Amino acid sequence: MSQTMTQPAQTNSNNSPVQLQSLTIGVVGENGSGKSTVCNILQKHHFNIISLSDIVRKQATLRNRDHSRDSLTETANELKAAEGSAVLAIKSVELANSFQSEADYKRTVFDSIRNKEEVDYLKSQGIYLIGIQASLESRFERIKERQRESDHIDFETFKKQCMREYEGQSSGQNIKEALNACDEIISNDGTQENLEEKILEILKKLEK
Repeated sequence: MSQTMTQPAQTNSNNSPVQLQSLTIGVVGENGSGKSTVCNILQKHHFNIISLSDIVRKQATLRNRDHSRDSLTETANELKAAEGSAVLAIKSVELANSFQSEADYKRTVFDSIRNKEEVDYLKSQGIYLIGIQASLESRFERIKERQRESDHIDFETFKKQCMREYEGQSSGQNIKEALNACDEIISNDGTQENLEEKILEILKKLEK
């Protein structure tokens, strides 16, 4: 994974974090919406990818748990109950700041953002939030193709999981509210080329 150069974590007189001094983007979307594809597109334009889910996977491993979706959800919920709903976003920004001495460019994209508190925190750090939307059927086809450990499920199970996460029935996750709080929302029911065009248009706007 490539890395980014960001300013080191600092605090102001109110003991709140100073905003990241770099071009930073956050990606919000349901399972299979194309978040990883967006991140891969941005990586080609020198963005470092930091996934909030990677923090959860690490914690699940430390708890001797597998990486099924239910297991990861349980782990994430425990972290949020103990340290607040924005804990994964906070840890991810700290991680971005820690890369300063190793990197040679200033771009980061944050993936797997799942609630409004995470969106609000990332916005407070000057991060631009993009929401990705796609149909249930398109998303299910994508997870079947990618075949992660958590993707070995049937359509009905997928549908139930998505509903829990979207509506906030799963503690610590409310993707509907997170999407509504984004700066911009784009549709991803077309080709990867269509998606890349949309992302490059946003990037061009942010680089001005």
